[in-house]
Amino acid sequence: MSLEITQPTKIKRARLQDMDTVYTFITALENETFDRKTFEKIYIQNIKNRDNVYLIAWAKKPVGYLSCHIQALLHHGGEVAEIQEMYVVPKQRGHGIGKQLVDKLKGILRRRKVKRIEVTSQVYRRKAHKFYEGENFTLTSKKFVCVDF
Repeated sequence: MSLEITQPTKIKRARLQDMDTVYTFITALENETFDRKTFEKIYIQNIKNRDNVYLIAWAKKPVGYLSCHIQALLHHGGEVAEIQEMYVVPKQRGHGIGKQLVDKLKGILRRRKVKRIEVTSQVYRRKAHKFYEGENFTLTSKKFVCVDF
């Protein structure tokens, strides 16, 4: 039995022309269809911002995506990065693609001297929690969300 793709050949920064791929990955990740015009506006704005890192894993075709936003926080005394989204094509999970995306991000953030990396993961995504724990992330806090304001 052979898998179609087992390892990405390259992790690269996402570009404007990767918007369709990222849209497909985000809609699959969230199991929701987003307004395309709004998505395009946000993607273009974010891809131009030097405080955002968008990465795509390629193996003949895109097989994974990670986005990270960086901000200077007073209570950390410097820049903190937060992984916003990470997605790996379902058939390719368990082959190190997520690890390669996170490793590439860690290298970028080390060079930038970012103090820490944070990630929020929905409570039902237990496999994602195990993945992040395996990548040296520690559960340190709870995130509270208000949508009725």
